[in-house]
Amino acid sequence: MGETANIRRQNVGFAHFLVLRGHTPYYLKNKGNLRGKEKKTEIISEKHLQKYIKLFKDMDFPHKPDLLGICLLNFDQNKKAKIINLNDFDFSDETKKLLQNDFSVNNFLDKFAHLINLKS
Repeated sequence: MGETANIRRQNVGFAHFLVLRGHTPYYLKNKGNLRGKEKKTEIISEKHLQKYIKLFKDMDFPHKPDLLGICLLNFDQNKKAKIINLNDFDFSDETKKLLQNDFSVNNFLDKFAHLINLKS
């Protein structure tokens, strides 16, 4: 929060781009740096995303970013990142629409370019 306030005070454009996993594995501890067996997998939910969405929509909060982007991905068996299919998750229609439009990678990049021009 403090760094955000310092950035805002200098009239510098401020953007957050979040990359979150749809399925996040947790592993048991093992000796050294070796990964243990998979203990559980956490699936991203509406609740996880709402804190970011609410913060961004709060017009009175002085330390929010000028711009927010969110990308949700998973990894296949070959460890290649793939953007998730939002219909495979239990998100509300409103959240799906925000992720596909307002917070999408393409929209973020377009708005980021505009923000750079505006602040320079």
